Amino acid sequence: MLKSDHRDVARLFQQFERAGAGAVRTKRRLVDAMIEALSRHAAIEELAFYPAVRAEVSGAGSDVLEAIEEHHVVKLLLSELEDLDPTNERFSTRRSRS
Repeated sequence: MLKSDHRDVARLFQQFERAGAGAVRTKRRLVDAMIEALSRHAAIEELAFYPAVRAEVSGAGSDVLEAIEEHHVVKLLLSELEDLDPTNERFSTRRSRS
């Protein structure tokens, strides 16, 4: 399921990149779908996957902690995108950083 999520989000990013500069409604829809998919994905990893890795893989604690911190940064960017008007010049810039 997590691998499928990665493919789905990558597909959304590709669609966003192919959308023209004036395709603001399409870009908004794609970003909203990215926000939903990435939020769901992060929650699954944080609630199920990472605790299992910590329990089963010796020495993985620092890697898990780093991944959780990366999720925190992504969540901040997603919250900015959620409220950003797609006509704002920062819309594509914020998306490409995430």
